[in-house]
Amino acid sequence: MKNRYDIITEVKKYDNITEVHKFNPFHDAKGKFSNKHGFASYSANPKTNAGRLAIERSAAGGHGKTMNVHRESQGENIDQNANWLKGGPGAKALAAQGQLASQQPKQPAQPAPKVFAPAKDVQEATDYAKNELGFKNVNFGRMDLETVNHINEELTKAYSEYPELKGAIENLGQSNSKHAYASVVRWADGKVELEFGALMRGGLDLVAQKYQNDVRVGFHPAGTDYRANIWHEIGHVVAGAAVKKQLGLKPDEKFTNGNDAGNYFRALKGKTYEKDIIKTAAKNQKTTMKALKAGISRYAEKDPAETFAEAFAEYHTSKNPRPECVAIMEAAGLAKKGA
Repeated sequence: MKNRYDIITEVKKYDNITEVHKFNPFHDAKGKFSNKHGFASYSANPKTNAGRLAIERSAAGGHGKTMNVHRESQGENIDQNANWLKGGPGAKALAAQGQLASQQPKQPAQPAPKVFAPAKDVQEATDYAKNELGFKNVNFGRMDLETVNHINEELTKAYSEYPELKGAIENLGQSNSKHAYASVVRWADGKVELEFGALMRGGLDLVAQKYQNDVRVGFHPAGTDYRANIWHEIGHVVAGAAVKKQLGLKPDEKFTNGNDAGNYFRALKGKTYEKDIIKTAAKNQKTTMKALKAGISRYAEKDPAETFAEAFAEYHTSKNPRPECVAIMEAAGLAKKGA
């Protein structure tokens, strides 16, 4: 006679996961299995103490606030489920510390190229941007090869550090702006584009010289150079992706209903994500939000979105990021460990 733990009643396959449906016992208060409260489905009974504990563990472990218990998937077994979490008061303590989610297996991030090799011509650079960086449409316009390679190199670095952003920017294109290095354009359906202005069509030497003048007069952060242009825009993309995450959407996900779109653009218009971060950073620095912004750059004083983007650019391109921008990155949860 087969052990009831070995009887599989259903097999489900999706993505790279094979999930089996079989008898799955609850843990008791000491973390041991309890046959008394075993069950043959994924639904726990909230009216029993063991059921409530299972639901609590499930919600804390990242399966959502449902009546689902931890499910056995390929590569997992009953012993691993037993070690997943001890029941009782200790479980609540771990949940409060946010340690349960870190115990759950994570899907590997989409790989991004780690080593950049300059293209020999603009067509090769265009192919690289599409095939390696994941852009659907690429238009480098009249930018020279050195500038194009600079753009691809900084985007490669950004995607290597933030692989979850790959695909978040759908297109690379050109704008008619005579005064902007680059800008992020967001469409009503959630699509994001990165456009480059006329300044980028004058050659990289001109871009570097113009940016250095901006730094000299305090318009852009001290200690940064022309590379910060790309990282500033990536900062805007990171903020937009964070807003989408709050709505339960992925960075590259399009809107399928008006509620998500409305909430997304209201948050962007109100700069709510950036405001909260800057408020926290100012509190941690024991200063005001106004003083924090002024300590980064004149452009950072424009609004919270530009404060965040300027701090983001300084943090990733300066050899010695200043306390103001480090505080903002820490408040956003983006600071590097040990930095």
